[in-house]
Formats: sequence, structure tokens, C-alpha cells
Amino acid sequence: MIGLLTGTVRGITGSRVLLMTSGGVGYSVTAAGELLSHCRLGESLTCYIYTAVRENDITLYGFASEGALRLFEQVIQVSGIGPKVGIAIASVPQERVYSAVELGDISLLKSIPGLGPKTAKKLVLELQGRLILEPNSTAQQPKSPAMEDALEALVGLGYEPKTVHQVLDTAPESLTTEELVRYFLTHPA
Repeated sequence: MIGLLTGTVRGITGSRVLLMTSGGVGYSVTAAGELLSHCRLGESLTCYIYTAVRENDITLYGFASEGALRLFEQVIQVSGIGPKVGIAIASVPQERVYSAVELGDISLLKSIPGLGPKTAKKLVLELQGRLILEPNSTAQQPKSPAMEDALEALVGLGYEPKTVHQVLDTAPESLTTEELVRYFLTHPA
């Protein structure tokens, strides 16, 4: 099975990337969201691969990080979630999916294309307490409950978790949630 590919991007069509390896073989990879943002024609690209083998088809799904690949592998184990929806879920930042599953936030999960309310509930039921957040992901643990609340509020406003962590990690630990949000808004990353 193919687990990792490195090569030069020769073509991008929708979510498919043609990756030419140094051995002269071109692989067609269906890319998850974050990986697509890294793709530039003619530039080198490394991606983690999930190889799906079916009766008359072999499909390679590509991910920018090992954490996104592991998330994909976990969610497609849930009945009713196939690779297409799995790619959509893996395209959402890993820590947001983890948080939504652990908190039972069906509304966030329903907002993922292809994931309806019934399947979102099933995802929570089957993975709550069992979803593994990869230690090498960009997710970090908040230092205090106030920081956790501030992180959740700022991510809810659309800020990237990694950026929020970078700024809040420099804040004094004694600040309240409101003060942490204000600190973030006045201290650019």
C-alpha cells in the first residue's frame, strides 16, 4: 500500500492532483482541503496517502498531515460515512472536529458538506471518547478554563486555532476569558 508520496505537482483539476514522482510515475491523488492549499504547479509536494482498493478501482486520498489522515481513517469506520464525506470532515481543522465530537456539537458537524443530522449524531455516538487527536497535530491544550473558553470563542468567530494559540500563549495566565479575547484582538500574531 502507498502511505506517503513526494513529487512535483503536474496538474490540479478540482480536488485531484497529478503528482509526478522522481521515479517517473504520475499518481492521481484526491486531495483533502488543506493539502489543496499547498499545491502549486511545478512545485514539490509531500502528502500522506490513504489507499482505497475496491473491486474495480484504486483511489489515493491525500492529506497534508498525518493527523488529518488518521482523522479520515477514524471517521470512515462509522457506518454511513464514506471517503467523500470523510475527505470533507478531514478538511476541517482536526481540533475542531475533535472538539465537536467530544462536546456533541451536532450543528458544527452538520455544516460539513454531505454530513446530515442523523449521520452527525451517529458520528458523535460512535466516536465520542474514542476519537484520537494526533500528538503531532497543531492542536494544543489550553492552559486554563478561561483560555479554553477564549479559544472556543475566537475559533467560533473564524480565527485559526493555531494563530489563537500563538497569541494567547503570550498572555498572562491570570486573565479572564473576556480579557483574553481582548488581548488576542489587540496583539496580532
